Amino acid sequence: MKQMLGKISRHLFLGIGWGLAGVFIVSFVVVAAYEFAYSGMILPKVLISGLDVSNTSMAAAAKILTTEFESRPTRVSLVYQDKEVASVDFNFNHDYDWAVAQAYSVGRSGNVLTRVAERVNVFLKPRIINLPIKYD
Repeated sequence: MKQMLGKISRHLFLGIGWGLAGVFIVSFVVVAAYEFAYSGMILPKVLISGLDVSNTSMAAAAKILTTEFESRPTRVSLVYQDKEVASVDFNFNHDYDWAVAQAYSVGRSGNVLTRVAERVNVFLKPRIINLPIKYD
C-alpha cells in the first residue's frame, strides 16, 4: 500500500512538473514572438490624441500626426452680417516628436516582468497619449 502511494505521488509530482515546464516554455515563446514581431514598431492599441498609431514605425506615426494636425486651421474669423469683423491667428505648434517617443516607449521600459505587465494592460485597455501644444 505504501509503495503504491509512493508511485502515485511520484507520477503526480512528475506530471505537475512537466505541466509547469510546458506552461513556462509556451509563455516564453509567446513573449519572445511578441517582442520580435513589434520590434521597431509602436505596440497595438496606442493612440495619440485619438489617432491610432498602432503597428507603425516612429517615422510613420509622426507623418500621421503631421498630416492630421497640420491640415486643421489655426485662424479664427468673426463674421457679422456677411462682413469679417476680426481675425485672429492662434500661433501654436504641436510636439510630435515627444508624443511619438512616448507612444513608442509604451511597454519598453523596466524589467521583463514590468514590460510584459504593461503590454498586457495596453492590450486590455488602450493607452491614450495627449499631444502637447506649444503656444507662441
